[in-house]
Amino acid sequence: MAARAAATRPARPGHPPRARVHVHLHLHVHLHVHPNRALGGSPLDWTADRACLQSVFEGLKQEWKGFAEAKPGERFRAHQATLAQKSRVALIGRAAFGVLLFAAGVVMLFAPGPGLLVMVFGFALAAGQSHWVAARLDRGEVAGRAAWGKLKRRWLAATTGVKVLIVALAVVLAASAALVMVRLVLA
Repeated sequence: MAARAAATRPARPGHPPRARVHVHLHLHVHLHVHPNRALGGSPLDWTADRACLQSVFEGLKQEWKGFAEAKPGERFRAHQATLAQKSRVALIGRAAFGVLLFAAGVVMLFAPGPGLLVMVFGFALAAGQSHWVAARLDRGEVAGRAAWGKLKRRWLAATTGVKVLIVALAVVLAASAALVMVRLVLA
């Protein structure tokens, strides 16, 4: 299955038509045909495929639950230790998929799509194999939580005028960044 998105810039008077940008996303679904199914009836047993997908999603759900329940400052190393118990093929596949997602995120930075989010997700998948990265992420999480708590306390202590000024500044910066991105993409 392929999803396609196209963006066309209208031509300005006296200028040639603009080029189209195409982004292709390919989703490959592997259906397993078992010999006993191929002899009689439909070779595609959707109930077995659905059960397989449900099993995969259930495993991911349990993995996330274990990650979320772990103590901050230890969760990334605990998750890395859990991943280390999986088969070598699964670990290599996860790392390769993470690298591919990271590369797709880099491409999406210059094309329509959630490039930064895809890059972060891809990096997290690939880096999940490394004890060194897990230890740094644990330290970063603790520091990030402390910084967020400090920022939240300062925000709550700030006067309304200061809050309005900060929000206005954030809106101006976001609009400026969006304008720069639009000009870069459409240039």
